[in-house]
Amino acid sequence: METGTALARAMLRVMKNPFYEVDVINMSYGEHAHWSDSGRLGELAHEVVNKYGVMWVASAGNHGPALATVGVPPDFQSDSIIGVGAFVSPDMMMAEYSMIEKLPGCPYTWSSRGPTADGARGVTVCAPGGAITSVPTFTLRSNQLMNGTSMASPHTAGCVALIISALKLKSIPYSPYSVRRSIQNTSLNLDVDVFAQGHGLIQVDRAVEHLLEHSNGVEDKVRFTVECGSDRRKGIHIRNWKADKPIDMSIMVEPVMLNETQADPNEKLAFCMELVMTCDAPWVKAPTCLQMSYTVRSFQLSIDPRGLERGRVYFTSLKAYNSSNVKKGIMFEVPITIVVPTVDFLHGYLYSCPAEVFRAGFVRRHFLYVPIESTWVNVTLKASHSDKCQRFTLHAVQLKPKCSVKTLEYYKVINLGCNEVSTQIFGVRGGYTMELCLARWWSSLVDGQVEVTVEFHSLRPSQEEVTLFSSDGVQRVDVRAGLRPEEMSAQATLKHHTQVLTPAESKVEVLGGPRDTIPGCRPIYQLVLSYNLSVSKSAEVTPKCALLSDVLYESAYESQLWMLFDHNKQLLGSGDAYSNKYSIKLEKGDYTIRLHVRHERPDLLEKLSDLPLTVLTKLAQEVKLDVYSSLNAAVTAGKKAQPVTLKAGTSQPVYLSAPSLSDKNLKSLGLTPGQALLGSLSFAKDEQVRKADQYPLRVVVTELPCKKRSTGSSNSNSEEKKEAKTLADYQEALRDLQTAWIAKLDCEAGEEIYKDVMTAHPDHLAAQLARLQALDAVGAQNRTAVIAQASRIVAAVDTAPLLAFYGTKTDTRTDAAKIKTQMDKQRNTLLEALSRQGSALCADILALPAAERTQEAIDQVDAIAVDAMKFVEPSDSKVNGFFASYYQVRGLDGLAARIIARQCEEKWTRENEAKLTEAYNRLGWSHISTLITSTHPLRFPNTYTPF
Repeated sequence: METGTALARAMLRVMKNPFYEVDVINMSYGEHAHWSDSGRLGELAHEVVNKYGVMWVASAGNHGPALATVGVPPDFQSDSIIGVGAFVSPDMMMAEYSMIEKLPGCPYTWSSRGPTADGARGVTVCAPGGAITSVPTFTLRSNQLMNGTSMASPHTAGCVALIISALKLKSIPYSPYSVRRSIQNTSLNLDVDVFAQGHGLIQVDRAVEHLLEHSNGVEDKVRFTVECGSDRRKGIHIRNWKADKPIDMSIMVEPVMLNETQADPNEKLAFCMELVMTCDAPWVKAPTCLQMSYTVRSFQLSIDPRGLERGRVYFTSLKAYNSSNVKKGIMFEVPITIVVPTVDFLHGYLYSCPAEVFRAGFVRRHFLYVPIESTWVNVTLKASHSDKCQRFTLHAVQLKPKCSVKTLEYYKVINLGCNEVSTQIFGVRGGYTMELCLARWWSSLVDGQVEVTVEFHSLRPSQEEVTLFSSDGVQRVDVRAGLRPEEMSAQATLKHHTQVLTPAESKVEVLGGPRDTIPGCRPIYQLVLSYNLSVSKSAEVTPKCALLSDVLYESAYESQLWMLFDHNKQLLGSGDAYSNKYSIKLEKGDYTIRLHVRHERPDLLEKLSDLPLTVLTKLAQEVKLDVYSSLNAAVTAGKKAQPVTLKAGTSQPVYLSAPSLSDKNLKSLGLTPGQALLGSLSFAKDEQVRKADQYPLRVVVTELPCKKRSTGSSNSNSEEKKEAKTLADYQEALRDLQTAWIAKLDCEAGEEIYKDVMTAHPDHLAAQLARLQALDAVGAQNRTAVIAQASRIVAAVDTAPLLAFYGTKTDTRTDAAKIKTQMDKQRNTLLEALSRQGSALCADILALPAAERTQEAIDQVDAIAVDAMKFVEPSDSKVNGFFASYYQVRGLDGLAARIIARQCEEKWTRENEAKLTEAYNRLGWSHISTLITSTHPLRFPNTYTPF
């Protein structure tokens, strides 16, 4: 999909193209935004049209047939973009779709409809939305039938280009505003859905004639910004109300010239218009005259919905004409859309509509004010009067303020046979008007009847989002059945683990260059944040920047992108604002996530320098919480809650018990305080309703998982034993501290500490191992010392008890676990010493020519290999480094290559790859080594992939 970075760069290119001037652009893609009255990309789009005079055409979207489904663009903060809907004509049906019969022309069922949430039309005009067009040659065909508003929008852009060409040919001055007004005033009204067609079907010849006849008007370089109400909307769209009383609305209109800051002041002084305003709706009262100069004018408008039929939507517009030239058409308009919902239901929850005839392309909209208590709805469709299968689109939408149309919607394509019944269940939210839109597919040839029944249900929790702190143990949630008796059976499930990462590195830098500089020497800056992610086991993860996620066009920043790299700086995946679309399967290991944010102002980026990043990990197995009907049962882990029937108007508490952090499904996550577990909570007994009516559930970890404590009884002389233990603990802690510093200091200082520890504790293997690690880290010059130190460790470990212990199948001793820990520690120390000793000896042997290698040295490494294989296989990670060298010494290059390949599988590093290439070369497998070498830069980039 599109990214903010690509959009911003494209707009900068349009503003100042070094090769040619751009007159018109088309954009056949977009997203649904939560709001359109602000956003960084909207500001740049405003400059493209209103400062540089570029005409912008955009597809309305393919999200119909419900209303208010237009995407962004054209639903930007400035109503300057031409939104295009998709229309299919009778001739298109025959020529393109090869239909048997020619049906009346209509909007496509899937074409998005207006108005926008803030009242603008959304769809300016419509155009043919299907075409037999050329396609890329890799498809092995020359053309293909395609449809969508992505076809209608470029069709309109081509029409606009023809209009501009005619004006240039006649040397007639124009602006985006004069051309757009001409297109709107000359479009052909199709007598179909006004929300789908806008002003009508675009007409090139009429628009050109109109511009030739009415050029050089005082308003040609002027756009009229319309702001309605205190929240300054682009039009009037009243929906979430009961429509039981009149409402007054303040309207502000302001003329703004093209490139307003650079416009001629004398033209602003000379601007003056006498406007007359009309509205054909009797339920709207507005002034009829408006004197307009170059300043803001305001007036009042009154809407009275009383007397209008309920369950319907009404559209009109207040149109303003130039009194001196009415034939030129509308100068500006105030779109007015009001929904008069049905508010009274049978028994308070039941709505039904008699059977209606559905012809091809017919759309029936039911507007219902959802009862405040309702949480889900059952919609039943019953088909009749047709012996053939009928195809319908059911689209239900509720508009929540400052939320995308997708927040509360349900979309389903349904096939119904004769007298067949289909019931759809989906969640709703009380207090918001729901549009229940049922549409017959546009190409259906057979008529049919459908009866619609709607039943509202309610199991409403006391919290929309439930948060349970693990330290609280129990969380109470009250559930109310507000409309009718309901069967309740609460269920809580955890599905994801979330951890929060803080930036390890933060950097703000200027991007510069022609791609990232706004005309006028305005550079764009980027903030790059780096996060370190550690994955303890294989998992599917989703990075998410909670502060900036799920917003793109409406975001205050130009762009947000993230890239995930492994320890070799190799790019594994990337994502953008819509985090839910991206997940990556990762193996155990360490990773780096880099987040990129762009803006023109570096001070705004500096504020995000400590921006946290959330990483969601899908649980291997869902975790269900215990649910109880009483607090005492939850506290004592007693009888769990059973299904219960709630009477209408009653509520019932349920108690959620926090999960045990020692649970096997959670313990492996390595939970730390501040992390959370995410899931869902449902209350209905019916399984279908559970899926439709869910609520977010979050369990916040406030403490570390508890470790099992011993329950020994108190004994005598406890003070004496405590004092003796404390002294032993001190001596042990001092020894361990000194041991830990042996390998950290330089070789000489480490040797001094090593001698001190060995003087006090001659048999301490950990200190001897630390000294061995310190010597081996220095390099080849210390091989003799490494061999000697490793020999001391091997001699200090008695292998007979170890072999006897690991040869025993079952240890029945009471302290078997403690003994196993001690034995494992000795074995691992022995294996590491053997591995380092053997690797050093092999390095000495391989450094000599084959003729100078002594049998004594080879026998010595043979003995080490035999000792190591008494405990582990050669492929074990503890000794595979030694065996790779040992097999090379013995001339077994195939086995050496297999061992090194196994190392690369566990962790692919530059060093392991170099060893593998060398092993393949010794085998004469030059084709493989050449492949690995040539692709080395792909696996081990020197730098991170740039944004």
